[in-house]
Amino acid sequence: MTNSKGASSVHLEERLKFLKLDAQAQARLRALAPQVQSSVAPALEEFYQIIAKMPDLHRHFESEPHRQKARTSQQQHWARIVSAEFGDDYALAVRRIGAVHARIGLEPRWYIGGYGLVLDHIVRDLVTDRRTLTASARGQLAADLSTVMRAALLDIDLSISTYLEQIEGRRREAEDTQHRAFELLSGALGRLAEGDMTIRLEPVLSERTRFNETVNSLDEMLGSVRQSAQLISTGTRRISDASNDMARRTEQQAASLEQTAAALNEMTASVRESAARSRAAEEMAGRARQVATQGSQVMDQTRAAMAEVSASASEMGQIIGVISEIAFQTSLLALNAGVEAARAGEAGRGFAVVAAEVRALAQRSADAVRTIRELIDRSVEQTAHGVRLVTETDTTLARIVAVFQDIETIVTEMSATAQRQALSITEINSAVSYLDEVTQKNAAMVEEATSTSALLNTEAQALTTLVSRFTVTSDAASAPRWRKAI
Repeated sequence: MTNSKGASSVHLEERLKFLKLDAQAQARLRALAPQVQSSVAPALEEFYQIIAKMPDLHRHFESEPHRQKARTSQQQHWARIVSAEFGDDYALAVRRIGAVHARIGLEPRWYIGGYGLVLDHIVRDLVTDRRTLTASARGQLAADLSTVMRAALLDIDLSISTYLEQIEGRRREAEDTQHRAFELLSGALGRLAEGDMTIRLEPVLSERTRFNETVNSLDEMLGSVRQSAQLISTGTRRISDASNDMARRTEQQAASLEQTAAALNEMTASVRESAARSRAAEEMAGRARQVATQGSQVMDQTRAAMAEVSASASEMGQIIGVISEIAFQTSLLALNAGVEAARAGEAGRGFAVVAAEVRALAQRSADAVRTIRELIDRSVEQTAHGVRLVTETDTTLARIVAVFQDIETIVTEMSATAQRQALSITEINSAVSYLDEVTQKNAAMVEEATSTSALLNTEAQALTTLVSRFTVTSDAASAPRWRKAI
C-alpha cells in the first residue's frame, strides 16, 4: 500500500506533467525568482490592508504580529515556488498550508483572491519591466507569464486539494462519528423502548444529545410515577377495604335504625296510648274526688241526722220515763181504788173490777214502757255507735278525699309528663326517621364510593403494571451501563 508521501509524489508528478512544468519551465521560473519576489512583498501588503477592512477575514488575523508572521510565511512560500523545487518537501509544505486553512476555516475563495492580488502585481511588474515589444520579446514575456501562472495554479491546486481533502476527511470523520453516535443512540433508544432506564451514553456524546439528562429525568419521573402508583394502589386498596367495611357497617346501622324506628313507632303509639290513659285516669281521679267529696258531704248530713236521732231518742227516753211514772201512779191509784172498793164491799165491787183492770192496764203499760225503754236504750246505744261510725267514716272519707287530691295531682303530673314524653318521643321518632333516611342515602353513597375505589384500584394496578415495564436505576443491581462513543 502506497504511503502518503509516495502518494503526494505521484500526484505532484502528474500535476507537473499535466501543467508542463518540465525542467525548462522550472529553469525559466528560477530565472524570474528575483523579479517575482520583489512583486510579492507589496502585493501581500495590499492584501493584508484589504483583510483588515473585512470582518470575515480580519478575525483570522486579529493582531499585527500574527499578520506579520503570516505575511512572512507567504513570502517564504512564494520564494519556494519560484525556486522551482517541486519535491516532496514542497508538497508537504503546501499540504500544511491547506490543512491550516481548513483548520481555521479560511474559505478557498479568499485564498484564491490572495493569489489573484499577488499575480496581479507580478504580471504588472513583468510587463512593465520589459523594454522592447518585439515579437521575440512578446513571446518571451508570454512564456514567463505562462510559467508563473502555471506555477501559481499548481500551488493553488495542491493547496485547495489539501483543503478539500481535509474538509472531506473531517466530513467523513464527522459522518463516522455521527454514524457511530447514531448507532449508540439507536441502541440506547432501543433499550429505552424495552423499558431499560439504566442505559447511559458516554458523557461526550451525551453533552451533544442531552441523552443522559433526558433519561435521568425520565428515570426520576418513572420512579416517582411507580412509587406514586404503588402508593395510590395501596391507598385505594385500603380505601376500598374501608369502604367495604363501612358499607357493611352502614347497612347494619341502617337495619338497626330501621328496627329502632319501628320500635320507636310502637313506643310512640304506646306512650300516646299511655298519655290518653293518663288523661282518662286524671279525669277518673277527678270524678272519684268529686264522688268522695259528695260522700263526705252526705256523711256530714248523716252524722247530723244521727245526732238528731240521738237527740230524739233522748227525748223519747224522757217521755218514756214520764209514761212509766204515769203507769206507776196509775198502778198505785188502782191499788188504792181496790183497797177502797174492798172497804166498800158490795157497793164497791164494780169499782173494784175497774180498779183491777186499771191496775192490769197500768201493769201492762209498765211492762210496755220497760220494753220500750230497753228498745230505746238499745236504739240510743246503736245510734251512738252509728254516730261514732259515721264520724269515723267522715274522717276516712276526708282522708280519701285528700288521697284522691294527691292522686289527682300525681296523675295530672304523670299525664303532663306522658304528654311531654310523647312529644319528645315523637321528635326522637322524627329524628330517627331522618337518620334512617340519611343512613340509607349514606349507604348508597358508600356503595358508590366503594365502586369508585374499586375502579381507582383497578386503574392504579394497571398504572403500576404499565410502569413496571421500565427498569429504573433503583431496580438495577449495579451502576448504570454506559455506551461509549468511539
